[in-house]
Amino acid sequence: SSPYGSFIVGLGASERISVGDVVVTEGGFVVGVVSDVQAKTSAIEGVFAAGKTIDALIGGTAVVVTGDGGGNAHTEVPRGVEVSEGQPVISLAHGGRALGIVGRIESSPTSPDQKIFIRLPVNLTSLRYVFVLHE
Repeated sequence: SSPYGSFIVGLGASERISVGDVVVTEGGFVVGVVSDVQAKTSAIEGVFAAGKTIDALIGGTAVVVTGDGGGNAHTEVPRGVEVSEGQPVISLAHGGRALGIVGRIESSPTSPDQKIFIRLPVNLTSLRYVFVLHE
């Protein structure tokens, strides 16, 4: 883990890992994409790395999610869109897999949008194992 939204896994080219492979948790949440491969290790860029954007769906509404780092992100949706805490946020780029869940919603009657805070339901710093999927 690093403060820059990347981490290293102990699998590399010798295990047929490739740049672009998707990295998921045991629960199937996308945490990153392989960005560099060496013989025995690979660098993973976190999907919620600070400032990184990704297209997603929240309850059928298309959104652009912006990473905040540490397994957290945010987006905005129109106030009329129904969103609830715990609702999955689905990646459009990774086979419809979940990126995280809605953790908190901020809404004001004077604002046309709701701010949605998204989080991974697992602690990135405590993950010991991830799965690398060839796509």
